Amino acid sequence: MEKLTEKSNKSILSVQYPFQRKVVGKINREWRMNGIIETRGTGKTTLLLQKLQEFRVKGHDVLYVRPDDLYFVDHRIYDLAANFRKNGGKYLYLDEVHKYPGWARELKNIS
Repeated sequence: MEKLTEKSNKSILSVQYPFQRKVVGKINREWRMNGIIETRGTGKTTLLLQKLQEFRVKGHDVLYVRPDDLYFVDHRIYDLAANFRKNGGKYLYLDEVHKYPGWARELKNIS
């Protein structure tokens, strides 16, 4: 998981974008899980990384993960989410989750 954290930090720190998409105001932060569906190239990843930058500045423990990472050859999203939460993690953002086999079942079981 240490490698995932390093990759996450690198990605979060790399994004520099002067404005945020209008969809930001439509995301309900009271929900435990949100999904963003849009066509390629519309800024979904940039939006995620911008929000994670904001949360880090506020002192929250955050993690940005792409489920097509080699980490998931031997690990599951469900277990990552459980460990992240157990260790004080607040915001876990999964990008391109549809590329992970069985993603819907695992996300449904995350509590």
